[in-house]
Amino acid sequence: MRFIFNAQMWLVLLSAFTVAALTHWTIPYGDLGWIENGLALRWILYSILISLIVHLRLNILSGKAAFLIASGFLTAVVLRIVFESLKNATSHNLWPLEMVLVFGITFIPAFLVGILFKSIKKLK
Repeated sequence: MRFIFNAQMWLVLLSAFTVAALTHWTIPYGDLGWIENGLALRWILYSILISLIVHLRLNILSGKAAFLIASGFLTAVVLRIVFESLKNATSHNLWPLEMVLVFGITFIPAFLVGILFKSIKKLK
C-alpha cells in the first residue's frame, strides 16, 4: 500500500510545523533548553492537542496521524539546525540526539491519544 498525501495530511503536517516553528524559532538557541524552559512539556501538550483535533475532525489512522505530527515538528527542528549551522558550524553538535528527542516527545503522545481515541470510539 502506498503512502499518498492528501489535503488532510498536508493540513496535519503544516499545523504541527507551524506550532513547532512558532514555539521553537522564537527562542534564541543559547537560551533553548528542552527541560529548563518547558519546551518538551509544551510540545507534548501540543502534539496531544493536534492529535485530538485530527481524530475528532479527520479520518486518519492513529499511526499515520502521529507520524505526520512528529514529521511537522521534526521539519521545524531540521530547518532550525540547518540555518543555525550555517551561522555557526559548531552550534548543533548533538543534532542526532535532538532528532530522537523531538520524535519521541511528539510521536509517542500523539500515537497514544490516537489509540485511546479509537478504543473509546469502539466502546460506543
